Amino acid sequence: MRENLLELVDNKGRIKYDGFKEYLQFQDIRNFVEDSRHPYLVGKELYDGILQESNYQNSETIEFRVAELRNQLRGVESRDLTETARNKSSSISRAIFCLRKRHDTDGMANEISIGRDVDNDIIIADYSISKCHAKIIIKYNSYFIVDCHSTNLTYINDREIQSGVNIELPVDGEIAFGRVVFRFMSPEQLYLLLRKK
Repeated sequence: MRENLLELVDNKGRIKYDGFKEYLQFQDIRNFVEDSRHPYLVGKELYDGILQESNYQNSETIEFRVAELRNQLRGVESRDLTETARNKSSSISRAIFCLRKRHDTDGMANEISIGRDVDNDIIIADYSISKCHAKIIIKYNSYFIVDCHSTNLTYINDREIQSGVNIELPVDGEIAFGRVVFRFMSPEQLYLLLRKK
């Protein structure tokens, strides 16, 4: 049994699913909420409960670059290329990311950067995510998101947010970074969701 929740978080901010499920078996909701401190970003497919338990065996984020995929698939129709890209990114839509500040990143302690680049606190390796896509800012126990002039924009509940403007995140709100969609979930919600599985 793992004692510390942060031991389950990799250097990309992603929680290792199998270890997390094991950890939750030994936690009651009150202890989990105390250990969590902040909400989570939960991939839309996981949240919606579409996938079977066995599909979570590989919890590593897949790095994906369009140029690499094109080189591997020379001669394949563009329709097939799009389908392959969708499959490559599907593990991200089943991911759980922990809102936490990495010790080796720059920026304010209350700002959590999200993007494709390795200098972010949460690293989402998908070609539709900008190098520094957005930031989540914690103020007075509230959470705000700001788009950092990303190429493919940031949406909350299907509404585009204006770059550079802080928007308060609603609990259980849907956040889309480019084509990758997450739910902003409280620790209580996440606990109940995963204990049902």
